[in-house]
Amino acid sequence: MIIVGWHVSVDRAQYAAAERLHRRHHRLWWVMWAPGARRFFAFYQGDADLDPLSDPSPDGLEARIRRAQTVIARTHPASYWRCPRSGCAWTSINPDVHSPCPLPPHAYR
Repeated sequence: MIIVGWHVSVDRAQYAAAERLHRRHHRLWWVMWAPGARRFFAFYQGDADLDPLSDPSPDGLEARIRRAQTVIARTHPASYWRCPRSGCAWTSINPDVHSPCPLPPHAYR
């Protein structure tokens, strides 16, 4: 029997943060909180070969995911389906119906 010094109820905030990250990135990433490691993990679900990402904070993992997506988009452009509408910033592993089309990041400046 393994005895741990914490209980699942102590990690409710971490599980909730992992769920929020997973909902935000679920098309490309599987996100989870690993209580034994005390870290958040993200597993890429696309066709690029990428080691799992991890960070002790949800904000740190979010930053790592965004950096990895930038690298993947540059080095594996076929990994993403891009919306054919001009000016749409939508990308996904598979073609996906979406509405309305999101604007590219520079459009929010």
